[in-house]
Amino acid sequence: MRQIAALGYSRTAVGRWVKQGLLERASHGVYRQPGELTDTLFLLLSRHPHLVASHGTALFLWGLAESAPDRWTVTAPHGHEPPASVRAVCQCFYSAPDRLGIGLCRRPTPFGNEVPCHDPERALCDILRARRRLDSELVVAALRNWAASPDRDPARLARHAAALGVADLVKSRVEALL
Repeated sequence: MRQIAALGYSRTAVGRWVKQGLLERASHGVYRQPGELTDTLFLLLSRHPHLVASHGTALFLWGLAESAPDRWTVTAPHGHEPPASVRAVCQCFYSAPDRLGIGLCRRPTPFGNEVPCHDPERALCDILRARRRLDSELVVAALRNWAASPDRDPARLARHAAALGVADLVKSRVEALL
């Protein structure tokens, strides 16, 4: 609704367009053209601005995952429990508020909408930390794809790993690949 209002259209006009079938309501405050596919990740993260796409979802957005995840993976700051509707469709992780910003950036979804996301190096640190809760194939493929990527940044990975307290684990896993 904010985007439509920014274009100068009123709520009344939007309501009229919905009744006429020119727009469909995708979720609270979000509208789309009839028959248009829904960017579920964008809707989720726009409705819950304290959440960040992380782990396997971040790797997918960066092109380092073998396929799209079955469930979106998001990280919330401690003290901001995602609602049950989010926990039903996402795998949720938690981070100290001061650590949530490590590697935070914005990345487009496959639909072209930008969402808050962790960079690839932060995502690698996260999946190694949570490797027992994640699919082992995801972890192996992510490490292999990151090592083969021309955009990899080992120095950033080392900084993130040190800040997140997983430097030894990351070092042992990455040394064999590089």
